[in-house]
Amino acid sequence: MAFGSKLGFLSLLAGIAAFGSASDFSGSSRVMDVMRAHLDRAQACFESGNLDAALAYTDSVIMDHPERIYIDTTRTCKKQKSVAEQAWREAVQLWQDSLPSAINVVYVDSAEKADVVINFNPDVISEGMNVAGNIQWRRAIVADTSGHMQSSVTATIQVRTSDPSGRKEMSLELMRHTCAHEIGHLLGLSDSYRSGGIMGPLDLQAPATKLSGEELSAMRNMRDEARKLRLMASLASIRR
Repeated sequence: MAFGSKLGFLSLLAGIAAFGSASDFSGSSRVMDVMRAHLDRAQACFESGNLDAALAYTDSVIMDHPERIYIDTTRTCKKQKSVAEQAWREAVQLWQDSLPSAINVVYVDSAEKADVVINFNPDVISEGMNVAGNIQWRRAIVADTSGHMQSSVTATIQVRTSDPSGRKEMSLELMRHTCAHEIGHLLGLSDSYRSGGIMGPLDLQAPATKLSGEELSAMRNMRDEARKLRLMASLASIRR
């Protein structure tokens, strides 16, 4: 199942009301709807005795397998290449510090070898609007050559390196927030209209530096449910 979403600037979203709970994850990307569907399918597969598929669906939520990452800075000016790469790596670390084992990454040397490609570009346009970043991602359950079911999570992420005016470069802090936001989508969180959190809109004056309590709670709840289903399916498989 493929989906896309974008990170807008706070100034562009000033007219949208802010809400106040974990249920605020109601952005147009519907990422969490997909995650809910995978959890429901894991439960249904478990109840029907299709344990292989149940385990694959839980894997697609937990994502504890390595994700092969390629960072493409070919369209970035020489001065910003190292800043862009640092922003991505710090965003990964932000997630790992907040939620141990949140994401397991392995860096590769070409887009062809990657599950996730990160493109840094001077401009990122989505639906005719300047945005800080966007992601096109796909979650699927596929059978390997032996018929074993496994999860597949792939994505292409775009990150802006110049501000909307085009007059100055995006700072490390702004790109880090953008990268962390798109990682959040990759891991299963939707957009939030509430500013101040990683999944909220990007404030050019005060980019977020950590996950909000609601964001952490939403992620933990999804993963805890997936882990319980995985344990039940694993135990049932052993008993067969």
